[in-house]
Amino acid sequence: MTQQQIKDLRAKHGLTQRAFGDVIGVTERTVQRWEGGDAKPSAQVLELLQIKLKELEQ
Repeated sequence: MTQQQIKDLRAKHGLTQRAFGDVIGVTERTVQRWEGGDAKPSAQVLELLQIKLKELEQ
C-alpha cells in the first residue's frame, strides 16, 4: 500500500491521522510517517487495516 493510498483511505472515511491510528492501534506519528513515505506498514498492520476498514463500512 502506497503512502497516497493510505492517505486516500483515511480521507475517504473522514478520519484524522490520530483517529485513523486509534482504529488500527498505532500512533498518530506512525500514520504521519506512512503518509510521508518515511515508513511502511507491516503486512500484519495491513491485514488489520483491511479488517477495520470493512467494519467501518458496515
